[in-house]
Amino acid sequence: MGGDRHIQFHLIEEEYTADNGVFDEDDTRVCRCKVALQRLSDADRRLFILYADIGSVRKMSQILGVSKSTVQNRVTEIRRKIIELMS
Repeated sequence: MGGDRHIQFHLIEEEYTADNGVFDEDDTRVCRCKVALQRLSDADRRLFILYADIGSVRKMSQILGVSKSTVQNRVTEIRRKIIELMS
């Protein structure tokens, strides 16, 4: 990622994983989700947060320069890991 994109992503990542921020709720599901995100590998967390921010497999595949199926498979696997970590 370029310098500006890296800075923007860093700020987005902080919102999703910080103790206070966009998910500043007492809901136990939110707390479990934040813990699960923090337990993912850096690469998985970054990819998932990028997906959450962009919301489009097609756009992500264009940005990352990989096929839509590759992005979809990784996002599906990461979602499975998050669900597993939350249980």
